[in-house]
Amino acid sequence: MTQRVTSVLNAVNLASYSSSPGFLGYFERVGRYANGMAEEAVACLLDSFSLQVDDWTLISSLHANLDEVGSFGDSQSDAADLDTVDYLCANNVLSGFSYRTRFGADYESDAYSEAVSKSQLDFIEVPVEELAGEVLQKLLVARMLVYGLRGHLFLVSMKNGLALYPHDDTGFGVIMFGSAPNRSAAVEFLERANHLASFHSVLTD
Repeated sequence: MTQRVTSVLNAVNLASYSSSPGFLGYFERVGRYANGMAEEAVACLLDSFSLQVDDWTLISSLHANLDEVGSFGDSQSDAADLDTVDYLCANNVLSGFSYRTRFGADYESDAYSEAVSKSQLDFIEVPVEELAGEVLQKLLVARMLVYGLRGHLFLVSMKNGLALYPHDDTGFGVIMFGSAPNRSAAVEFLERANHLASFHSVLTD
């Protein structure tokens, strides 16, 4: 396990991100989701941080449960989700497999629960500078929108002592770690998001 992954696991409460010691806050959409909100949230992040040049790393155990992807119920959304998952798997930032095939169908068993938990701790680490911009953007949007994705995804900067994560309510949260996190940059990011028409931010203090 690398230093970055260890730093994340030491700093983040994976069961409840907002209970992490360094949790700073988050931003989220206001009201019902409308087309383009996830892309707007990602654009805010990319405008706020120099991810390609400033030591940022994708640390992710995100994966697609193929038993669920494409079965949300809306045919247009399901087709788009399947295309997105295929694209991200082809670009090696997402894995896809059937929980039923890999873990069995005894959903109430300890063995099943342990296998699922283990799959969510199988992290990859990829420097953001090695990712095409479109791949990263699609991955972040997918984490917010695609039905059937499981696991964790963080953008981590060791230099800034920050871990950013996309979430289901269409936005990003911020967790600080290390001895000298760049709190001012994180606060500026959340304040920028708070000025977007369809979002609001919440800071812990």
